[in-house]
Amino acid sequence: MNSRLEAEQHCRDLMVRYCLSLDAGNPDACAELFAKDGGLEILGARLSGREAISRYFKERPPARSVHLATNLHAVADLQSGTAQGGCNFVLYRQEGVASDHTAPVPMPLPLTVGMYYDRFIFGESGWRIAYRRLHVIFSSRTGA
Repeated sequence: MNSRLEAEQHCRDLMVRYCLSLDAGNPDACAELFAKDGGLEILGARLSGREAISRYFKERPPARSVHLATNLHAVADLQSGTAQGGCNFVLYRQEGVASDHTAPVPMPLPLTVGMYYDRFIFGESGWRIAYRRLHVIFSSRTGA
């Protein structure tokens, strides 16, 4: 493990890579960002482990999405090998469209504006997401 600043940057990179992997339609890459026993709390679901996280995203309807993440922050504790952080996000999502981004589609309204609250852990594979919780602030869908 390197410096605290490097650890915090790695954690912020995980936040961005989570969004990019989902936007690319790659649930397996998303799940690999988590610790083996990592957890994800999202829209009423509580998932545990990489397989469950990947399966959750694979079972969703095909869609094209863009996550805009901002205000990324992380604070690492090198002695314990843990960090906490999070970010705000805006999600644009158009269901029924391939995630390959080959051609433009009509622009939807933002589906969700919210926050991710994150805990990170340092292990054999470097920094990973130990737990991520999605908190919806605004939603264009009722019940989201």
